[in-house]
Formats: sequence, C-alpha cells, structure tokens
Amino acid sequence: ELLLDREAPKLVAEIKDRTLRKNAVSEIKKVRNDWVDIFSRLIRTESDNQILTVLYDSLHQAGAIEPIILSVIADPESAQGFYLWICRHILSRAELEEKLDYTFAQKLIGTLNNSSFKSHHASLRKLFDPGALIDKAIRKFSRDDAKSFVSLLDRSGSLEAYRKDDLRNEIMRLFPDFNEEKKEYFYATAEMLEQKRKEFEHLTKVDIPENTEQLRIAKEQGDLRENFEYKAARMRQEMLSSRAKTLHDQLSMSKIIDPRAVDASTINIGTKVFLGPAGSGSGESQTITILGAWESDPSKHIYSHLAPAARALLGKKVSDRVEFNECEFIVEKIAVWNQ
Repeated sequence: ELLLDREAPKLVAEIKDRTLRKNAVSEIKKVRNDWVDIFSRLIRTESDNQILTVLYDSLHQAGAIEPIILSVIADPESAQGFYLWICRHILSRAELEEKLDYTFAQKLIGTLNNSSFKSHHASLRKLFDPGALIDKAIRKFSRDDAKSFVSLLDRSGSLEAYRKDDLRNEIMRLFPDFNEEKKEYFYATAEMLEQKRKEFEHLTKVDIPENTEQLRIAKEQGDLRENFEYKAARMRQEMLSSRAKTLHDQLSMSKIIDPRAVDASTINIGTKVFLGPAGSGSGESQTITILGAWESDPSKHIYSHLAPAARALLGKKVSDRVEFNECEFIVEKIAVWNQ
C-alpha cells in the first residue's frame, strides 16, 4: 500500500537499508503505471551504485533517460550521485560515451572547484590520469577545444601540476602544431619584468629546493596516510610548482613596454589616457593608464590591456567618443604612461 501512495518516491528515498530500498524500487515498477516518472525523480536523489544501475537501465529501456543525462551533465550538483555514476560508467555505455566531449570535460573540472563534491575529489582527480576518462575525451576535441581546455587547466587550482602536465603533453601529441600559433606577448614594464624574474629565481633556487627537503624529511616519519607534515609539504609543492610554471610561461612570452617605442597617436599599451565628459549622463573626467597584466591595479586607475574595459579603448584617437565602465567619454589627450 505504501508504494501506491502519492508520496511513494519520497518514502522510498528515505529507506536507509540498501536491500530494502532496491526491493522497493523493483516493486514500484510492477505496481505503478507512472513508474517512469517516479524513477526519473529517484535517480536524481539516489547514491547507491547498484540501485542507480537498476533505475538507469529501466529508464533507458523506456526511452526516458536522455533528457535526464543531459540535464545532470549540464548541472552535476543537481544530482551528484547520478553524475558520479555517469562518470564511472561513461566509457562502458555507448549512449553515454557519445556525451564525452569538451563540455563534459569542462564540467568535470568544475566539480573539482565545487566544495559539495569535496568527499569525491580524490576519485574525480583520477579521471584525469593517462588512459582515463578525460584522456579519452581529449581525442574528440577540436583544435579550438584543445586550446580552451589548456586554458582551463592553467586556471584550475584544484588539479595537481603533474596531472596538468600529462594532459598538456597528450594535447601536444594530438595537435603537433599547437605551439606554432602566434603567441600573444605578455607585456610588462622593465621594472616589473625584473621583479618577476627575481621571483621565479627565488622559487626555483630557494623555495622549491627547501620544500623538496621538507618532503624528504616528512616521508621518513612513517605512514604517509596520517602524516600531516607530508601532506602539507606535498600541497605546498604543487602550489610552488604551479606558480613556477605559470611564471616560466609568462616570462617566456614577455615583452618590455619601452616608453621610447610607445605610439601615443592612439590609445595603446603603455599610454596614459585623459577622458573628459561626453555630455549629460557621462562620468566625471578620468585619467587611466593601460599597461600589462602584472601592473594592473584598478584602484590606482591602472588597467591591463587584456581587461575588457581597456580593450574597448585600444586604437581610439583624441576626440573619439568612447565608453568606459558603462559611461561615455571624449578622449581629450593621450600620452606615454611615464610622462
């Protein structure tokens, strides 16, 4: 009688014993004409792998699983148990494997930054190992997908440096000319460039060697599973390695902003721009400086040339009407930033 009740889905979901819950699911299919609707609700709340398999297979046979798959892949947090089930079974079921694409990989990286998946982060990271799920997904990427995915990897703070390196290497193998694209320069003033070079040197010659020694000492203290010092040193190692790689890449693409070579006939990198009101509804006069990403400090009116607000100004001339931070201005003067 309980299974015929209108609240049957809720009642079944609240059954703690897995065997009883599994039996209840089987009975629902026998006694309820609306079992497809009930299973569609249960699969979003279930966490047990075996019961999820029963629910999935039944809905798949009924032709009702596709929209559920798509919605859960788009929003993993909406049905965590089923999303994790999909990750475990995606390579063994054809209708799931066809969903293994850039969007899936993008969402999976997102789960590593989602605290609600914290207890599953260790197992989710393994999906980024060589030969695992994401390694398979990369083979379906277009060249643009690969480029975007590398950018995602660079921004992710939740994936270890060695796993990122493995994936980058695989992308380079699949797209041999990947690095032949024209790189966008990483512009910086001479002073800032020297500062970043010193930071990189300190990282590679002081911080990382010291951390390596701390790891060695921590390993000698016994069981690594309960070794807090080892875990802390390992986390710091990943952070230092990631920072060093980022700096290395940026320095390899760096280009000094030479004040003698700055073209102030238009708004360019290395210019100071004087903006005046453009009539009613415009903002007050502003003076902004456009430099590289390292110098960016909006509180001091210094913007990276990559920032959307600054990019919209590049190429404009004196007397041009421009929009900056949603206000209209007239470009009154353009000068080299250090003059």
